[in-house]
Amino acid sequence: MSGYRMQGSSLLDSSYRKVAEVQGNAIYDDSYRKVGEVNGDQILDSSYRKVAEIQGDNVLDEAWRTIGSLREIRAQIDDAAGGATLVALWYFFIR
Repeated sequence: MSGYRMQGSSLLDSSYRKVAEVQGNAIYDDSYRKVGEVNGDQILDSSYRKVAEIQGDNVLDEAWRTIGSLREIRAQIDDAAGGATLVALWYFFIR
């Protein structure tokens, strides 16, 4: 069992506390402060700077270094589906 799970649009930790919420393309923390946004295959921070990008199965940081893969990320979050939004949650809250 992973330490995190998706329940609807919420990311929960192993104690079932809400860590993050997805609303449309925006990612919010548990206090509903916007921490990032998904724009296609790009992950943007709250200041709209690109912090990560998906290239096939690889997740690259802003300097084009591989920081993970979709397969690894899906293994860390139970009940996870999706691509860029899942990567954004992983980038901001789990990594």
